[in-house]
This record gives sequence, structure tokens and C-alpha cells, in this order.
Amino acid sequence: MHIKNFITIVFVFTILGYGITNAEDKTNDKQISNDKNDEAFLEDVKNQNPKMYEYLHKIKNEKPEIYEKKMKNIRNRFMKNKKNKKRNSNKRSKEFTDQNQEKKQQIKKKLYFLSQKYKNADESQKEAIKKKILDLVATAFDLTTKYREDLINNSEKKLNAAFKRLKAAKEILNRRKENRNKHINNYVEKLLK
Repeated sequence: MHIKNFITIVFVFTILGYGITNAEDKTNDKQISNDKNDEAFLEDVKNQNPKMYEYLHKIKNEKPEIYEKKMKNIRNRFMKNKKNKKRNSNKRSKEFTDQNQEKKQQIKKKLYFLSQKYKNADESQKEAIKKKILDLVATAFDLTTKYREDLINNSEKKLNAAFKRLKAAKEILNRRKENRNKHINNYVEKLLK
């Protein structure tokens, strides 16, 4: 199965999994998810800016509304940086591919001319030309190998991210199963009000 298809399946599963929750369940799951995200953001803040971490930790209980605004700003900055990194990564990948293709085209041209030169050369010159051809073919092979390694590494990163989303979806589903009766009763109460 191709990685792209697998990621699509995981994404659809995640959407379907979230699509069957009621409003309260979504709110609870979002709150739990936000708490986990806050913890992750706070860890990053702690590593990058200890003073800001202390300030956020202090106002978390004392001034929750200010804390929420600060965390929202931090999350927005994080998402913006994440998008920029992804955009830059895609741009670098495309640039690498374009450069790689250009180099391979140059090598193909050189190989064609060297092969023609080899066919018309004397026996004494053939060995030197053959060595140049071997070097060019080795270079082309290395370029292709590097390109494939990059593709595999990028696919691996995407797959790991998909597995993390899948794990989070499973956790939410497990919490939902654990609180089944509570969710049903809450929903019925809302309907009957």
C-alpha cells in the first residue's frame, strides 16, 4: 500500500471518528486536547524562554482569562511557524528536485557525447573515455539515490505524524467508550429540556 493512500485512510478514519461525537463530547475532547497541547507548548516555552514559562505558570490559576489569551497567541505563533516550515520544506524539496533533474540532464548529454566519442576513438583513448563515462554514471546513480533517500525520509516523517494523529484518535475513542453512559445520559437530558 502506498504511504499516500495509507495517510488518506488514516485521515478519513480520524474524520469519521470525530464525526459521530455529540457536542459535549467534542467540547470535552477539545478541552483535553487543548490541555495536552498547552502542556507541549509550555514545555517548548520552558526550554526557549524560562521567564515566560514562569509567568504563564503563575497566571494559569490566578488570571485564567489572561492565561488563555497568552496561550492562544503562543498556539497561533506555533501554527504559523509550523506552516512556514512546511512551506519552506516543500520549496527546498522542489528546488532540490529541479536541481537534481537539471544535473541529470547535463549528465545525460555528456554521456551521449562521450559514448559517440568512445565509438569513434582509438584504442588508446577508449580507456580514458570509459573512465569518464563510469564517473558520470556513478554521479547520476548517487543523485538518484540521494533523491530517493529524501523521498523516503519525507514519507517517513509524514507517516510518523499520521501515526501520532491515529494514536490521539484512539485515545479519544477510548475515553468516549469509558464515558459511554455519561454521554448518553447528557444527550438525553439535553433533548428532553
